[in-house]
Amino acid sequence: MSRTPTRDNGSSPPPTPESPPLGPLLPAVLAGRLYSITALVWVVIVDVLPGGRWLAVHLFTLGVVSNMV
Repeated sequence: MSRTPTRDNGSSPPPTPESPPLGPLLPAVLAGRLYSITALVWVVIVDVLPGGRWLAVHLFTLGVVSNMV
């Protein structure tokens, strides 16, 4: 017994994807947030931590800008 295919009349909902379309970006976004928070903290308490503002600039460049590319 073969089943004949039925035509879609538009009443059924569209199929849902297995994973969200931007799912693979989540690790990069989280890493960028972590680096930006670290750079911000480093700028705020620059007198206490070694490296000065240059280290904060490098943290921001490495973590945030690299992940945006």
